[in-house]
Amino acid sequence: MLGRIGDITPGSAQFTLMDTEVPYCGETNHEDTCPTPWDYCCESKDRIKNNSMVVEIHDATGKPLATPSLPDLRLVDKIKVTGKLTKDEYGTFLLAATGLFRVERPKLPDYVKWPQ
Repeated sequence: MLGRIGDITPGSAQFTLMDTEVPYCGETNHEDTCPTPWDYCCESKDRIKNNSMVVEIHDATGKPLATPSLPDLRLVDKIKVTGKLTKDEYGTFLLAATGLFRVERPKLPDYVKWPQ
């Protein structure tokens, strides 16, 4: 599965994967000066919900990683993820990732300040 990191869950190896069909703020409209392009605030909440899923990184035994760090990844990186797709009783999809790698790290304007 190919997508962009839209949000990272603090304290766990979990993040939101956004469909690449949904542009992050400023990706297509270069006049947009959004200081937080990874929050997709230029898109409707329905479009964000319908084009994203939670990814949780799992170890070789299928258990979620206990570490809060992600391997050299940051918001809006385009990544390829492999794993098992599941759906809970509420209809929410979760991708239990067993492998991932960064495909692209976009160059963002200097005024964008990365969260710490």
